[in-house]
Amino acid sequence: MPLARHCANGPPGTAPSKPQVTSLLQKITSDQIDDETGNMPLARHCANGPPGTAPSKPQVTSLLQKITSDRLISGHLKDEITHMTLGCRLSVSGLKFKSKWVIFMYRHGDRAPITLYPNDPHNATIWPNGLGQLTKRGKAMQYALGRWLRNRYKNFISEKWIPEEVYVRSTDVDRTLMSAACNLAALYYPEKPARFEDDVAWLPTPIHTAPLSEDLLLSVDQSCPRIQKELVRQEELPVVKNVTEESQVLFQFLTEKSGQNVTTILDVDYLYDTLRIEALYNLTLPDWTHDVLPAMKELSDFSFEIVALSEELKRLRAGPIIGEMGKNMREKVAGKTPQQKMFMYSAHDTTLAQLLLGLGVFNNVAPPYATTFIIELHKHNENEHYVKMFLRNDTKIIDPPYELHLPGCPDPCTLDDWLSITSQVVPEDWAAECKSDDDVVEMATETLVGEFV
Repeated sequence: MPLARHCANGPPGTAPSKPQVTSLLQKITSDQIDDETGNMPLARHCANGPPGTAPSKPQVTSLLQKITSDRLISGHLKDEITHMTLGCRLSVSGLKFKSKWVIFMYRHGDRAPITLYPNDPHNATIWPNGLGQLTKRGKAMQYALGRWLRNRYKNFISEKWIPEEVYVRSTDVDRTLMSAACNLAALYYPEKPARFEDDVAWLPTPIHTAPLSEDLLLSVDQSCPRIQKELVRQEELPVVKNVTEESQVLFQFLTEKSGQNVTTILDVDYLYDTLRIEALYNLTLPDWTHDVLPAMKELSDFSFEIVALSEELKRLRAGPIIGEMGKNMREKVAGKTPQQKMFMYSAHDTTLAQLLLGLGVFNNVAPPYATTFIIELHKHNENEHYVKMFLRNDTKIIDPPYELHLPGCPDPCTLDDWLSITSQVVPEDWAAECKSDDDVVEMATETLVGEFV
């Protein structure tokens, strides 16, 4: 019978408890104990080999689909089962990988709108912590993400915080700093012996940041004048110009109804963001919004495609963080940072979009709250290292991440190949490239660049 009913030991439809599922999985994944049906343990059954043979991802996935086919296991529990069996070791294309190093970059959790529009029937007092701030829902979302990361990497990242093992960085914005704090509260949840106060289930964990004007990794626009010029030039690209021209009627309609001057694609994105959040919190939207929300959503998604549409913007906006990731992996392989295991970046939807565009793996959809990009560095034999990339964009934090493939890199992608391909968007001298080659364009760039959200 399917695993759900087998565990629950009851009629169909009876959901298993977590201890029951855990107990059975420990039995059927053991290399010493056969399962209760007399078949091979799961590890050997999947690998079809001797004890200790790592099962391939497709084999484990296929078997899990069979034993959970009656869909009686909840999403969270099913996800936990998947990670319990997969852990941090996978066999892909016949190669057994062992996790050596990991990077996370995630968007902050749910927040209040950045701005309200002049004709907005709702005012800022609805948002108790202020506009643009992390909400209670957003804090819970990041805490859940921290638990998800702990579950996925529980056999790799130490349960207690070790300074040489982990580095956490955030943009200097309240919602990203608070998101990192909530995430780390779950990732390093302390049991009672480790607490500094018995009734405080939290331990302080360092979060590094830099002023926005000095941030050369996660918020580079203020430090790079040339970005402003490239954005102006990008407005004249046919794909951008055509969309802008086709949207003029919508721009005029939104300007009239909202009382806000809407003249660019980014203007639509900001207005749509406000309306979307208000709808999410069951606030009544004006009647005029109902027919235009789908068109606004399309332009909002498109606004993320053009944050780094040109090759020059990919180099200027995504190049620094991609270069930093590559440098850190090279240092890890060279043995310069033997204890380092994890880099964590708390950032924004635009930061993620720029990074994914720079890597050529963006899905052209605005990154939802708590979207997480993952890079794993795996070791095979003494001198072979491979890079695997994943994206988790499920706001309910239930589904496992899906794998991303760097264009032009064979699967599995070696570290050398990854570094070679990404070097095309990593400037050798970013500061020099950022210097304008002629007079700075005299125009208001705020509506072109925009504040990250």
